[in-house]
Amino acid sequence: MTVSTHFKDDWKLIQMVYIYSVWILALLIILNGVFGNFSSLGISLSLIGAGLAFALQQVILSFAAWFLIIIKRPYKVGDRIYIKGKDILGDVEDITMLFTLLKEVTPNDTVTGKNVIIPNSTVFLEPIINYTYDVPYIWLSVPIDITYESEMALAEKIIFEVAKEVAGEEMRKAAYNIKQKTPESVQVEFAKEEPVLRVEFGASSVIIMVRVLCYPKQVPAIRSEIYRRLLIEVNKPENKDKVEIAYPHMELVFHDEVMSERMKSYLDRKHSE
Repeated sequence: MTVSTHFKDDWKLIQMVYIYSVWILALLIILNGVFGNFSSLGISLSLIGAGLAFALQQVILSFAAWFLIIIKRPYKVGDRIYIKGKDILGDVEDITMLFTLLKEVTPNDTVTGKNVIIPNSTVFLEPIINYTYDVPYIWLSVPIDITYESEMALAEKIIFEVAKEVAGEEMRKAAYNIKQKTPESVQVEFAKEEPVLRVEFGASSVIIMVRVLCYPKQVPAIRSEIYRRLLIEVNKPENKDKVEIAYPHMELVFHDEVMSERMKSYLDRKHSE
């Protein structure tokens, strides 16, 4: 996030505090006119306040949470957050005195366009994961399943080069920003300028996980582009049959000991044709 963006956010908060302060002051002046003097006003406000405090617990809690949000900034406009207890993932669009507005994001990182309104009191009541707290980037993991018969070295080379073509420039920018804004202990794991590969054994395939850094809103486009270019590469004549994308299928194996004579003759006839 640039300095100008930080300035805009701070200025917006100052404006909000100023507006609310003016309204509170105006309300006090009106109440003083109604009750005649501040001593009577103080007694009346105490009684009214006790009743309101009980009736408006959640509202008061959300208002207190608003102060926490603008001062400590557990999240800010533009951050991608996940509320564990509510299973809500979204991008922060706006923060008001009582509510936070999110743009809903699906588990596969697609922005739905729907608005999710949560009370600010959520910061006191639920664990909140902020994916972009320090820097506005997240790790995107793209799994690619290949067959066990594929040439592993060639498969890794193709996947790495495809991911680098798609996200390499963005990763270099992200690594630079991370180095500027985070301690060295964080940089070791996150300030990567090139894609990272991880290999796992699956039930019927080898899973090569390629990880890249990107902005949250770029996730669907980058994932799609990696898959698209990878499919083109593995289907090139020089790579065909050397690297194969795994997919669910069934293979039937007939053993002579359990086959009937009729089945054996049928298979022999088909084989001879």
